[in-house]
Amino acid sequence: MKLASNAVRLASVLFLTAIIVAAACGRADKGRTESASAATRAGANGEKYPEPRWPSYFKPPKSVDDLMDAARSFVRNQSGLQGKGMGILQPGDQVLIVANNDADPMVLDAIKRALGERKITPHMKFVYEMAGETREAADARIARREKGHDITKAGIYQASQWIENQFPNPAEPKAWLKARRPDVYKELFPGEAGEVKYDPNAPKQRPRGEAAGGAGGPGGEDADTGAATSTDYRSRNAVGEGIKKYLTAHPEVRGVFWGQGGSTGLRRQLYPMSDKFLGTFVTDNVYTLQSQMSTYPGDVWQLAEEQLLEPLVFVDRMEAKDPEGLDVWADITDEMAQRWAAGAYQRGHLYMFPNQATGRFGYSFVNYPAFQQKWLAREPIARVNGTIAGTQGHGGFFPRWEITFTNGFIS
Repeated sequence: MKLASNAVRLASVLFLTAIIVAAACGRADKGRTESASAATRAGANGEKYPEPRWPSYFKPPKSVDDLMDAARSFVRNQSGLQGKGMGILQPGDQVLIVANNDADPMVLDAIKRALGERKITPHMKFVYEMAGETREAADARIARREKGHDITKAGIYQASQWIENQFPNPAEPKAWLKARRPDVYKELFPGEAGEVKYDPNAPKQRPRGEAAGGAGGPGGEDADTGAATSTDYRSRNAVGEGIKKYLTAHPEVRGVFWGQGGSTGLRRQLYPMSDKFLGTFVTDNVYTLQSQMSTYPGDVWQLAEEQLLEPLVFVDRMEAKDPEGLDVWADITDEMAQRWAAGAYQRGHLYMFPNQATGRFGYSFVNYPAFQQKWLAREPIARVNGTIAGTQGHGGFFPRWEITFTNGFIS
């Protein structure tokens, strides 16, 4: 009885303590909420804005030593964006790492040291080296491409890249746009003056990521690879060609981490050495290195993705909403759901819209990054209804736009 009485007293104390703590937290949360709301209201009146928030764990590094804990976590994680992480490497391995031209040398040194602690030998190279350029030539090319660009309008330049990278002859849509909306053309291509010369008989380029050959002059830059583009895409694929040449000359190197995204295209550029592509390399500055992404366990990452994918085969309707104004829905047939479930997987980049997952060979979840053997037909497609709206994209912010769809067509 005494033991039971003590247990009751202990339970009562714990219960009362929980109530007191909850009340205190509630008052604190309420105070913080009211304070934040007041600051926001003041900001709306043009008087005062809320104080900027900064991750408490981020500390501006003074030396490589300050980055070593983050670097060690990074090189031990077996998962990465659209590929595998450096944790798959074993002691004694050698690996090629191709960093963007503007990668932070201190970050690269930290990663190199962390790999060395694991008895792994990194071959650190830059994009311009693999493309056969000098650093000066690469910087000059980028300066020409970005001439007149306003960083506050970075979001709209994604449309510029779309025109330059996805049309067989970019001069054709440029001429069309300049004739009809010279104001928009001036915003998208501020560094280009004079008449747009469109030659319908000019050599055609291929969409981004496809193989190419031949000769051509300098052009834009591929956001995924950091490589230059040209009328026949020689420059864009020069990085892949340079990597293949390097790996052939150094057969002891296990593979390469390279690129900022678009890993399917990166693998294609390495053909017939596609299996040498190990993953992307986006952790090239102090912000991504210290972001704590690398502390997320790889097995938990894959389990979370698996649980997200499991219900897709049973879906009969998809809906999507967000605060910017996105509000769409589409009915999904059994056939659509099966193709969606089969093609939705790419590590760190799940295809959560049905049509995005088809018209391709899906990735294998078990043997990633190997492809499945079955082709996933594009049609019948999911016909979306509702509104797509937004104010930002991969490149940055832009004026809010809104598009309404009815039964899959813009209405």
